[in-house]
Amino acid sequence: MSSKKTLFSGVQPSGQLMLGNYLGAIRNWVDLQKKYDSLFCVVDLHAITIKQSPTELQDRTLSVAATYLACGVDPSLATVFVQSQVAAHAELSWILTCFSNMGELSRMTQFKDKSAKQKSIGTGLFTYPVLMAADILLYQTQLVPVGQDQKQHLELARDLAIRMNTQVGDPSDPLFVVPEPFIAPVGAKIMSLADPKAKMSKSDEDANATIFLTDSEDVIIKKLKKAVTDSGTDITYSEDKPGIKNLIDIQVAITGKNSDQIVSEFAGKQYGHLKLATAEIVAACIKPIREKTETFMKDKGALLGILNKGADKANERAQATLQKVKKAVGFVLSLALISLISGGCASVPATPEAQLGPMPTTGPVGSTFSKHGEKFVNCGRDAVTIQTGSTQRIDFRFTILPSGVVAKPRIDGMSSPDPDLHGCLLRALAKVQFPKPKDKKPKEIGYTITIRPE
Repeated sequence: MSSKKTLFSGVQPSGQLMLGNYLGAIRNWVDLQKKYDSLFCVVDLHAITIKQSPTELQDRTLSVAATYLACGVDPSLATVFVQSQVAAHAELSWILTCFSNMGELSRMTQFKDKSAKQKSIGTGLFTYPVLMAADILLYQTQLVPVGQDQKQHLELARDLAIRMNTQVGDPSDPLFVVPEPFIAPVGAKIMSLADPKAKMSKSDEDANATIFLTDSEDVIIKKLKKAVTDSGTDITYSEDKPGIKNLIDIQVAITGKNSDQIVSEFAGKQYGHLKLATAEIVAACIKPIREKTETFMKDKGALLGILNKGADKANERAQATLQKVKKAVGFVLSLALISLISGGCASVPATPEAQLGPMPTTGPVGSTFSKHGEKFVNCGRDAVTIQTGSTQRIDFRFTILPSGVVAKPRIDGMSSPDPDLHGCLLRALAKVQFPKPKDKKPKEIGYTITIRPE
């Protein structure tokens, strides 16, 4: 288990990613992934709060993931995945919804703003802050990179964590970590080129208002030349000149210079000079991102492989939290040591006598299932023999907490690991509910799992 603090963030695939997404979020992730245990998600469940074309949503989801990688997010350092591929997000969201109330959700500023623009308001728009809370709390997240406009939603996540910890949690083993915001010092809020008092948005109806990460150099220059500025001629950095301030903020975020340095560079110059210089800086910044994104999108098989591995890693962690929450609210949990999971995993019921000891020698322990044409069979006293194409040996260990919840499932050694089997075992164990240790101390459990050819 990593000693680093856990950090979670994500972007909706509701449109093409734009400059604000990069400067306000994704660029920061590249540094954060080195310092924190990071999970970066394409939050496609959030995208369907408004009507989407299924084909376009799938394409944009992959494009957003490709852009993450093109910007420098490294799947060997961070967990990169698609939200809808981890069902625990939706499950925890429903539980949290039942612990939220209408008043606190109706006070969400973004709900008020977005609902005012729609004739028919979907329920998803009202409840999506709870889904956002589930995204965060599911991974015991400690830090959440957020813009100023999302701080209210993070406060809801904090409130729900505290509420559930207090109402149904165990004080010695809280259900959730209470997350804290991480707000970048610069570039956290890039404004519209058409209306510098409004945030730049990838869903803006005015295409000239937004710089997309797919825009060519010519398009970028054209958009910035049309950027709305302010009355007067002096280039100053002040709140009463939001158009000029926005262009300077963009330069500050990309170049690392401070606003005073940029103002001094344009002393005596006209607005047109600032617009052109900003356009050239933005175009140079976006070019490598655009080209790398195109490369990733040409090999969607490899891209899907990265996302599938990320989803497996995320699901292992998510299940540990979800099962703990389910137990706390009173749901009946499976007593199977290895439960049936999508794609196929053996169902091996564990007898009460065997739950804190070796695998049982009698009882219903002979379940067989098929996966990709191979047979996986449970057998034996203190081992699981799985018939496959090669012989492998796994040291499979986990900890039972005083509450009876399984934690820290891990495979200590595995030669020539099968990623599907590895993920299957860890996800399955997260579903197990054991009796509480009698001495009320965490109990280390281990099994040896042998995999041999049929």
